[in-house]
Amino acid sequence: MSELIDWAKANSPWLRMLDGEEIVVKYTGHEFISDPFNPKQKKVRYLLEIEDGSIKFWDTASGKTAFFFGALKKGDYVKISASGEGLKRRYELDQVEDAEGKTLKEIADDVGEENVNPDEVPV
Repeated sequence: MSELIDWAKANSPWLRMLDGEEIVVKYTGHEFISDPFNPKQKKVRYLLEIEDGSIKFWDTASGKTAFFFGALKKGDYVKISASGEGLKRRYELDQVEDAEGKTLKEIADDVGEENVNPDEVPV
């Protein structure tokens, strides 16, 4: 990534992603905010911890996103994948088991065990 893109991401309070980029974040909570473009509508601001420990905001009125995060607990890890540009931007969300973005199956494969108890997985 270029020095300017790294600078822009580091200095923005919002989660910034390029087309085709994936990031693993820790869900730390949410709050409801007014939509600046439609004051009668509320949207959700998700609070996401990125790799360096800083918190980034992700604002959306998406019901699909609310259902996804509504099933999580604070501290759960999420892999966010971005595709498209501008109004065609889409995000794919996947719950993962650790900060490296591994699923429970991938962790089990790494340890060579077929049945891994999620409570015994080192994080």
